[in-house]
Amino acid sequence: MVWPVINLYLAESYLWVLVFMVLIAASDAVDGALARKFKWKSKLGAILDPVADKALIMVFFILYGFYNLIPFELMLIVITRDFFILTGFINLRMLDPSYTPEPDPLSKINTFFEFLFIILIMYEKVFSIDAIVIELFSALVVAFSLASFLKYSLVWRARLNQIIVGNA
Repeated sequence: MVWPVINLYLAESYLWVLVFMVLIAASDAVDGALARKFKWKSKLGAILDPVADKALIMVFFILYGFYNLIPFELMLIVITRDFFILTGFINLRMLDPSYTPEPDPLSKINTFFEFLFIILIMYEKVFSIDAIVIELFSALVVAFSLASFLKYSLVWRARLNQIIVGNA
């Protein structure tokens, strides 16, 4: 859904972007709930689901940053976090091909707030909301992005130490 939603955004069909973003977020939540309830897990799904989420989130934070809908610094924080997490994952997989990270609850909360923030920005563009709401959610996105990044850094540092000590 990334490409069609981008096209709608670039065509300035903001109401449709809002509708699709709500549907995407809701379907992602339902998909996750069903997967947990029925234990529908696969290695491919464990990689593709977060990659799809991050692709959509990164694209919208970049669009919002370049169209001055959010502070450029906020865009950089979100994009930099995701870049380092992706490169960290790739590096750990290269060192240990059996490594499959478990979904992190803090990261899930972060993704929830990022999706909500994307929806709020589009809602604000279509309708209008108080600026304090945007500022509050900006602060939440920054806080959870930094906390999640720190947690990944600590967990992956420990895993890297295990790999190095195990191979020494």
